[in-house]
Amino acid sequence: MKYRDGQPAGILGIIVDNSHQKALEKMLREGESRYRIATEAGQTGVWDHDLQTGEMVIDTNLINLLGFNEGEITRWDAWKALFLTDDVTRIMEHSRAYINGQIPRFEVQGRVPDNHDQVRWILIRGKAERDASGWVRRMIGSATDITRLRRAEMALEKAKDDLEARVNARTRELSHANKTLRDVVREKVKTTRALKQREAELELKTAKLEDLNTALRFLLKKLDRENTAVEEKMMADLRDLVHPYLKKLVNKSRE
Repeated sequence: MKYRDGQPAGILGIIVDNSHQKALEKMLREGESRYRIATEAGQTGVWDHDLQTGEMVIDTNLINLLGFNEGEITRWDAWKALFLTDDVTRIMEHSRAYINGQIPRFEVQGRVPDNHDQVRWILIRGKAERDASGWVRRMIGSATDITRLRRAEMALEKAKDDLEARVNARTRELSHANKTLRDVVREKVKTTRALKQREAELELKTAKLEDLNTALRFLLKKLDRENTAVEEKMMADLRDLVHPYLKKLVNKSRE
């Protein structure tokens, strides 16, 4: 404002073109909206852990996902306490291995009982921010609710185990049936062999009986011939010996 003789004489100002700033603000709002929609759809939240102070910054989506309120989880100890004891040990070992450079990436699963008395499976991924000396001062990452996926995997594993159990049981049944069948076949073969041996013995005995029958028929025929010869000889002897005496007797009776 310019004054002359104590009276306003004009206005001096600066016109600034803030259209670029407005565009940036619009892009930022759109980016935040896309991020919010994407993380909500993917059931994912972002966390930021300051290893020097132990402070944790967890976005609203992750807080709501686990069923907690704003301000309840602000430090690493509070975050760590969310997980089941067995999982905490594994997460810590995995974290130390990643920070020490023993593994190339930080990715681990853990179970979190939420405020609704449900256990959720959380997939935690992170990346270290190292200083010039390689010391990790900060880690930033994401946490994704994979409960449905884990339940599906466990259901699949259970179905696989049940199928393997049924297959094993069926295999045992088939093995037992095969053993029984083999025993039956062996017994059948044994019986068949015994029958064949018996048949062979019977055939041999039959052949011997046929030979005996043949010999017996021959002997009978021979005996018949011999009997006939004996009878004929006896008749001849009778004629030669008895008939002369009979003639003499007849002649004497006539005298």
